[in-house]
Amino acid sequence: MREKSSDKIIFITVAVFVFGCLLTGWSVFCDMKYLVFLLCWGVFGGGITVGICWGTVIQAKQKSAREAYANAPEIKKRVKVFQKTTKTSGGNWVSSGDESGGGYTTDVTTEHFVSFEFADGGRKAFCVKAEQYILMMEGEFGELTYKEHEGNIYFLDFQIKAQI
Repeated sequence: MREKSSDKIIFITVAVFVFGCLLTGWSVFCDMKYLVFLLCWGVFGGGITVGICWGTVIQAKQKSAREAYANAPEIKKRVKVFQKTTKTSGGNWVSSGDESGGGYTTDVTTEHFVSFEFADGGRKAFCVKAEQYILMMEGEFGELTYKEHEGNIYFLDFQIKAQI
């Protein structure tokens, strides 16, 4: 079972508070101003500690993923361009709040996908750059270069070759 991050923050806050109490002596419970000071110190110190630890863990995971991707072998296969598709998102109507009535935003993004068919009949779809997308035509044969890593596939290159 995974711990919630709020549970971790509460635990670290209490731990820092208890540590502070041990440093200053248990007599601080008799004086409310010390108790408030230690609670604030525990929350602030615990938040900073969690932030630093969380950032370090995320950086380590990202570095590990980059290294694993870099070490993944390139796969080259003869394929046929099976299908080309695009997915467009964004471009919503927004109100400006004045008499002009608003307008259409230009924050539109388009993703380009190409599906390749392998000799065994299997197919895989890749997200490709627009520059690569426009150079491919459905039905073309060539050599596909890609990487597979942790269930994800990454397009690297497609070179047009005559059908053999």
